[in-house]
Amino acid sequence: QDLTQLLVRWNGFLRQAAGLLEDAWNRHPLERDTMIVRRGDDSSTWNQAAQAWNTARAHWFALLTELGQDEILDRICPGKVPRLMAADVAYWHRMSGGGLHPDTYVWADLPLPWEVLRGEKDCPRSLVEAACVRHRVNPIAGAWTAPRPAAEAVAFRRTPELVHGVAVADPLMASALRSAGVFSGKGKRVAAQEWT
Repeated sequence: QDLTQLLVRWNGFLRQAAGLLEDAWNRHPLERDTMIVRRGDDSSTWNQAAQAWNTARAHWFALLTELGQDEILDRICPGKVPRLMAADVAYWHRMSGGGLHPDTYVWADLPLPWEVLRGEKDCPRSLVEAACVRHRVNPIAGAWTAPRPAAEAVAFRRTPELVHGVAVADPLMASALRSAGVFSGKGKRVAAQEWT
């Protein structure tokens, strides 16, 4: 019961974030195929709204999965929203052999999120999967059709002490070297009292 109420609340958050995106879009429609900033684009507002949308969407997906209701995504699976990228950064990516992030192409192929939530456009999981396949994006690993897999903790492994970025295996020796100013680039000084 509590999880169902939580789902209703996240639906509200999702709609709020979609409203922010739509407002930003209506003020100045973006170059959807590239998501590169052009003169007149309000990238700060768009990027914050995109982050709000993606966070709300991720929580909504996780909650649907937790409730065992992820079949809802078979009917309504709104896409992720990319941030705007600065033109100079996009240019650098192209010149260094890269390009646009594949998610940008998936986004461009899907209906706008606010249109999906209002029921104006259909966006079932199958449509999102087809767009992902076209652009060689894994729809599950990329969190397009399922929640992002939970991160798992790794086993603790002791790391060496660092003295100004230089690894020193013995913590006591590291302490003495640090207090003496070794590797600091400054003049040496007397080690801490316990070493004299």
